[in-house]
Amino acid sequence: MSNYWESPVLDAIDEAWHVASTERGRIVSDRTLHFVYGMVQAYIEVYKEEPFTVLAVEEEFDIPFSRLIEDISPSLQEVPGDWSWAGKIDAIVEYEDTIFVLEHKTTASAVDNEDGTFWSSMEMSGQVASYMLALFDQGLQVAGTIYDAARKPGIRPRKLTKSEIEGIEDHWVYQGREIEMDNLRASEFMDTLEQRNWRETDYLYGMRVYRTMVQDPAKYFGRRVVRKTRKQLAEFVDEAVQTAKFIESSRESQKHIRHLGSCFAYSKPCQYISLCQRVDNPESNRWYRRSETNSELASSHHNAHNALTHSRKECYQLCPRKHHYQYDLQLEKEGKPQDGNLTIGTLFHAGLEAHFRQFVAEGD
Repeated sequence: MSNYWESPVLDAIDEAWHVASTERGRIVSDRTLHFVYGMVQAYIEVYKEEPFTVLAVEEEFDIPFSRLIEDISPSLQEVPGDWSWAGKIDAIVEYEDTIFVLEHKTTASAVDNEDGTFWSSMEMSGQVASYMLALFDQGLQVAGTIYDAARKPGIRPRKLTKSEIEGIEDHWVYQGREIEMDNLRASEFMDTLEQRNWRETDYLYGMRVYRTMVQDPAKYFGRRVVRKTRKQLAEFVDEAVQTAKFIESSRESQKHIRHLGSCFAYSKPCQYISLCQRVDNPESNRWYRRSETNSELASSHHNAHNALTHSRKECYQLCPRKHHYQYDLQLEKEGKPQDGNLTIGTLFHAGLEAHFRQFVAEGD
């Protein structure tokens, strides 16, 4: 797939990488970039013949709660202020005259076990209800969400074997594929290999990521349809409305409860832990305020302060104090290191967005 390396897909990954690398001086490594190159290229190879038609990509939605309640849960009488339910859909596809949402996910968990933790968590995710409500609001009858999972290979750069070195020196081949370089870059590449004592460069590492995934697609790729009933949708709307009411109440009382059991959720400390410990304050030079309330939404969103998204709802449910810092005050820590998993997911999504936009443009 040599044409991949000159495609809009590569350009989109590069652009997302540059944005992530220049954000407040944070650096995203070349290794991460080539890791994602390999993942996306493997995805395109495995799914080179899609069974569905792509109707739309990165579709934003913003639905006033009053309309959600009227359509889905009319028994709810009180609407919290001017709140809305907002978000963005990765893709809308049509398969056998039926409309589905396509949601991309990267994970370290197994995707080849239907009864495993990953798929069980997707069944419980509120995102499915969120997307179905968004399309219902547009008058579309959606059958469910196709979760499109890609497992990140747990491999690291390693030393080249003797046969691999010979393959590169004699044939410019690695992992069964041609190394594509002009003469100048090839000379620099060989010098780098020698200086590194014949360990994989980031470029070669990306090639091995690709090979690892395409050799065992069932291990690294999986798709599954998740559906929600009308009753489940009504329950979701009720939870969203109640969450907005709780946020309004917290704002009015200026009391933002801490959930101390969540301080080390996801096996790492919350970025706001020093504020909760009262050893720092939001006005110190260790913090800055984002320009947008919610990075999921377009910067031009007219009412982002009162727009509830899936991530924002989960944040409040995890810890109201964290929600206050993250969404009300829009605080970010200076010099906060990049979250590797989040960065990989962002770059992967950028590549797939560009990939699927080509299907829309071509009308396939």
